[in-house]
Amino acid sequence: MNITAKMVKDLRDQTGAGMMDCKKALTECDADIEKAIAWLREKGKSKQEKKASRVAAEGTVKDCISATRQAGALLELNIETDFAAKNENFQAFAEALSRQVVEKAPKWINREEVPVGAFEEETANAEAFYAANCLSDMPYIEDETKTVKEALSDLFASIGENIVLRRFVRYECGEGLDPSQANGQIASYIHGGGRCGVLVEINSDSSDANQSEDVKELARNLCMQVAAMSPAWLTESDIPEDVLKSEHEVARNQALNDGKPEKIVDRIADGRVKKFVAEKTLLNQTYVRDENLTCGQLVESVAKKLGYSLSVRRFIRYELGEGIEKKEEDFAEEVRKQLGQ
Repeated sequence: MNITAKMVKDLRDQTGAGMMDCKKALTECDADIEKAIAWLREKGKSKQEKKASRVAAEGTVKDCISATRQAGALLELNIETDFAAKNENFQAFAEALSRQVVEKAPKWINREEVPVGAFEEETANAEAFYAANCLSDMPYIEDETKTVKEALSDLFASIGENIVLRRFVRYECGEGLDPSQANGQIASYIHGGGRCGVLVEINSDSSDANQSEDVKELARNLCMQVAAMSPAWLTESDIPEDVLKSEHEVARNQALNDGKPEKIVDRIADGRVKKFVAEKTLLNQTYVRDENLTCGQLVESVAKKLGYSLSVRRFIRYELGEGIEKKEEDFAEEVRKQLGQ
């Protein structure tokens, strides 16, 4: 059967694959477009398996907040190169997944993350369980005829780089709290075009906080604080005791090494630990937009203005590629290899 330009275009529009791949797929499948789509998926899957070992430390961090501000998500999608990360289809896929996390509330990325005992295989439909709880197995929000995993494979087929759905987090305002304290808002902030993302939850005893523009602004400002200052904990009580002990010991030894008298080194160490706490806990940090306030004092001032309680419950900060060991490239050596030297 003759393969027409329109057939190739239709297949390309549906899959995002290259024109030559689309033409070959149609040729191999006797112009059957459904078979050609499956052929391209298999071809992409095969390539993807070969490239799965390649380091994917570029990509994007995406956020999504529900219209009610009662739910929010952060998601990191990785790819091999910064150039490919700018691909419109890649960016759109990451954005759709962050929205899917908010709307469908998955618990895990894939089946490998499901804890042992999460369901009883004898009494539960495993496939239905995975489709309801694992993002990769869920119907893709933009095309429910395929799973997220299949949509990712299709994206790989069109871009040709290893793509990894690395992590996501979803906050729902007040989940697990006493109903009297479960009001408030979720806010997010993305910095550097997807290089860093932050999610913050603020709770209140008043339902007025749910739609308050002041609470929205406070949460947004705290997101920007977290992005800029990278606190590790919310309050001092959240810092593990062994971390505080270690910081005290290091500070004490530094003081001794600096020749400070033994009788004052503990006092010096206490001061340095206090500074550590102020730098590493969000509510004790100096507010970047007003050095006369800590972030905790900022929250208190907004609560006083509004006339009801406000508390920061939690936050999370994703930095693109953090913790991924990137392969160091020797450009000169790569050129020599290509030249056969």
